[in-house]
Amino acid sequence: MGFGEVSHAIDNYSQLFYAIGFFSEIILLIMVACLLYSHPPFFVVYLVAMMVSTVINQLLKKWTRDPRPKNPRKFLAAEHFLPGKTAYGMPSGHAQATFFSLVLYALVVRPAWTDPWLLTGGMICGLCLIERYVFRNHTAAQLGVGALLGSALAWAVYEGVVLFMTPHHPYPL
Repeated sequence: MGFGEVSHAIDNYSQLFYAIGFFSEIILLIMVACLLYSHPPFFVVYLVAMMVSTVINQLLKKWTRDPRPKNPRKFLAAEHFLPGKTAYGMPSGHAQATFFSLVLYALVVRPAWTDPWLLTGGMICGLCLIERYVFRNHTAAQLGVGALLGSALAWAVYEGVVLFMTPHHPYPL
């Protein structure tokens, strides 16, 4: 195998990893929804809370008015950078959504650190952060705040469900 073939293989894997990062919100939404389906109160609350998290993200972007990095790169040819829609980047919606999903899954299911779904989700979160940074959609601060906010919202949702549903909670806490 020559250098050109190795370079081509690395480029193909890079594109795969960037695609996973780009679609990380949807991938984790589907994965976590399937995993929480057997945990009825959390399944429904997860889907509703994900929508509420998105609204919170949009409100915070309008409030902070922190611009995205200059000269973003497109991942998809069909991706449009509309000034009114994508002007603000604080906090990162991708980071917020992916960390919300992963942290809520971890709190509800309480998997071992070697759980394949937890490890897969963690890698997807990492690829999300890398893709959003490499393609200049967000600064490191915007990604960090999004990840922390998503994690905090997941913890608040979990505690809220446990507080209001404890007498009816069929799962060990």
